[in-house]
Amino acid sequence: MAKQQEITDITDLNRRAKAGDALAQYDLACYYDSEAGGWDYAAAVRWYRKAAEQGLPEAMFALAQSYRFGDGVRKSARLERKWLLAAAEAGDAYAMCNLAAKYSGCTTSEEVEQYCYWMHKAAEAGDTLAMQNLGNYYLAAGADLEQSIRWFTKGMEAGNAHCAYRLGDIYLYGDNIEHDAEKACGYYHHAASRNHAAACAELGVCYLRGTGVERSVTLAFRWIHQAVKLGCYDAVTHFYIYCYYGEHADSAIYRKQALRLLKQAADAGDAASQTELAWYYDRHVSGKRSAHRAIELLQAASEQGYVKAICLLGLCYERGTGCEADARLATELYRQAAGAGNTLAQYFLALCYRDAVGVPQDTAACFRYLKQAADGGCEDAQYELAECYKRGSGTRVNYRRAAQWYEAAAEQGYAKALYELAVCYRDGLGKEKSQQKFYQYCSMAAEMNHPEACNDLGVCYQRGLFVEEDLTRAAGLYRQAAEAGMAVAQFNLAILYLEGMGVAQDLEQGYMWMQKAADQGDPEALMEMALRYRDGIGTEVDDRLAFRYMKAAADAGMKDAFCNLGGMYRTGSGTRRNYKKAIYYFERSDKCAFALAHLGCLLLRGLGAPRDIPRALECLQRAARQKEPHALFHLGECYEKGWGVEKNLQQAVRLYQKADKLAPQGQAAEALCRLGLA
Repeated sequence: MAKQQEITDITDLNRRAKAGDALAQYDLACYYDSEAGGWDYAAAVRWYRKAAEQGLPEAMFALAQSYRFGDGVRKSARLERKWLLAAAEAGDAYAMCNLAAKYSGCTTSEEVEQYCYWMHKAAEAGDTLAMQNLGNYYLAAGADLEQSIRWFTKGMEAGNAHCAYRLGDIYLYGDNIEHDAEKACGYYHHAASRNHAAACAELGVCYLRGTGVERSVTLAFRWIHQAVKLGCYDAVTHFYIYCYYGEHADSAIYRKQALRLLKQAADAGDAASQTELAWYYDRHVSGKRSAHRAIELLQAASEQGYVKAICLLGLCYERGTGCEADARLATELYRQAAGAGNTLAQYFLALCYRDAVGVPQDTAACFRYLKQAADGGCEDAQYELAECYKRGSGTRVNYRRAAQWYEAAAEQGYAKALYELAVCYRDGLGKEKSQQKFYQYCSMAAEMNHPEACNDLGVCYQRGLFVEEDLTRAAGLYRQAAEAGMAVAQFNLAILYLEGMGVAQDLEQGYMWMQKAADQGDPEALMEMALRYRDGIGTEVDDRLAFRYMKAAADAGMKDAFCNLGGMYRTGSGTRRNYKKAIYYFERSDKCAFALAHLGCLLLRGLGAPRDIPRALECLQRAARQKEPHALFHLGECYEKGWGVEKNLQQAVRLYQKADKLAPQGQAAEALCRLGLA
């Protein structure tokens, strides 16, 4: 019955069209230009033309479109423009708007004038798209914000939701206007309630951040979910990041909602969501299956040219996460992303050149990519670039520029850069020396628990450098650094506990921190532990442990340990006696009077090395000038027995007496007794 009625209607339409009814001709053309009419474009054009020739504007516009797309006729820009102009002049608003669009992007004053003329005509005729275009035109030109707002407002009032969305953008992000977040949200809500996808997303973010509205994660989810249903995924990653890493990271409900949206957007092919979901699998889900899924998602996003995904895919190949490690492929992916301006990729590529990962080591290339990333605002790159200028790696040493880049990273709150900037002010490297600036930046770094800054600031408070002495504050700062694993701070804290400075004296705590510092190889801590076990301070004497710690301290370059270790090898304390090694360590501490005295003694008797009396005398005389009792005694022996010097008993006695006075009841006392002078 319906089919019969349709045939009757078409027959009647055909009859009226043939009789010259322009509207019937247009309707018949539309019929042929549809699925119902079998997409008979040739018949459609024939009837569009008949109606157009009678002056029907919509027919003229339809005929212009046929020439534009080549539907039923050959494409012809000339005939398209002819019929478009005719339709516009006949008052068709769509034609006016489309004719204006022909001049879009033109630069000559005449073409711009034509664009504005026809777009205004279309807007005045009620075309909301023309109103939207005029709003965009005046906004982009930057010439008339008032006109832009006027046309967007007209478009919104005429039912164009996108115009309301653009007004929201102007009041939230626009230039040369006082921002009004509340007003912006009102416009976003107007557009979102009319199912404008981007407005739904933006409104969701506003609720998420509490921008212009009271913060509500529930309403944020509602609007972002609506945006997803409308095919807009722009806000999904914002919601996910907030729910997983923001204030509501402990809410299982919000995290579940966020993850569901993220998966939905990723399944729909949104590259940003695929990348964030890959990161989720890498960080929160263990196992090979999740690692492989992360790679699949990053590959899918990379194929869409999403630069962040390309960079992270490179990171996976560098580390072998979810795939077989491939350093060369990693660097190629970094290079691709770096070429697209991704600062993180530029930074990673710089590190590859620095560490010879997938590419030959090249400090100049490292410097070049660090500079690109630093210019792009990457704080890690800014810090590393400063290090290059400081060390002269890939460039000449330039302390002034090093300080500038430390400062750039410090302004972003980068703790290591804050500390290095403090050092620049302390040592006058690229900056004029300033105790105040050193304290300021060191304090900022310490507040961020930077270990070196905490320790250095602790030293300042302990010694009263740049600040009033405050041992309690020093102990607190040392503890911060010590708990972060810094060996020097552990040693400093240990000393405060052992001496009871700034804290109640606590030998157990003191030696606990001393042990921690020694376990990390801190030379001073190793030395202290050696002395503790040698002398039985707070523990039983243990010569073997004393030797082990003393040897470790010496190996770490502790000068005082050389002398003590030489003594241990000489006497066989905690180890086998070894005169040769004793001489080795005594020689490396030749400014130490004790070492000089015992070195002289060994050389005098030819123990551990061939006898060398002249050198022995030189060592003994140097030590004797420092009033070392062993040196005075052995030098007295030389004068008594005529070893390397002319015998002189009086001089020998004088030296024995000096030695006995410094070390009573020792070898000197025995010598004086032997000579009948005791």
